[in-house]
Amino acid sequence: MTTESDLNWRDRRIDGVILDLDGTLTNSIDLYFEVFQETGLQFGLMFEREEVLAPLAEGKPPWEQTFPQDIEDRQAKIRQFKAAAGKGFVKAFKEVRPYTGVDEMLAVLRNRGLKLGVVTDSNAEALKVLDDYSLADYFAAMVCQDDGVPRKPDPYGIIRCLKKMGVRPFNAVTVGDALLDVWAGQRAGTLTVGVLTGLATQWQFLEERATAIVDRVTDVLSLWDFR
Repeated sequence: MTTESDLNWRDRRIDGVILDLDGTLTNSIDLYFEVFQETGLQFGLMFEREEVLAPLAEGKPPWEQTFPQDIEDRQAKIRQFKAAAGKGFVKAFKEVRPYTGVDEMLAVLRNRGLKLGVVTDSNAEALKVLDDYSLADYFAAMVCQDDGVPRKPDPYGIIRCLKKMGVRPFNAVTVGDALLDVWAGQRAGTLTVGVLTGLATQWQFLEERATAIVDRVTDVLSLWDFR
């Protein structure tokens, strides 16, 4: 095991990796869509994955865009939908788990001398999954909403996490499934990697000039040609 990173990417030495949680490390975004879809059926509505997740990728509430404008008592039905979906989310939360191979990926990155951090817009309860699956010890720092940081795309959460890690933004990479992750990483001064398991599409990441795009978070290992 090395004590200092000697990894280079895009002419930068990389010392740290900031990872998003929902949809990047864990399957919570998949579960979110399932709940949204199942709740929609109760109201006679069918939703496509992209129309639900695309607003979330930009930090917007999806029901405002997915509910037909001409539906009777629209705002009342949206309130009923949110209440019904909330119950589904509580149940689905128990099914959140890391994507396959995340543990091996974290071990490889840490053993190569990289410091790892998590920055999420979720609260501390959402981080419990990392403890449940023995992943928390891989991270030098974690920042969540309970820490009082502004939501992404504000870069402060990433900057604060990197400071705790002892890593300069210029020597870091931000990895996430949403445009908010890319925007926050860019504003913080890091390189960025878009992951296609959550909120944003490949076209969206390309348009926002993510440094790289990978199918799943474990593919970040290919950025440095090791597995």
